Amino acid sequence: MYKKLQIFIYLFVLISQNNFWLWSISLTETSLLAWSY
Repeated sequence: MYKKLQIFIYLFVLISQNNFWLWSISLTETSLLAWSY
């Protein structure tokens, strides 16, 4: 039970970090597009 919870928390953190990474990349691309205009 506790082990499974630990795995879920680990996966959640991993997914959150990946989403933040993707979000920051899209934000950077949007900023570059805004600067180019």
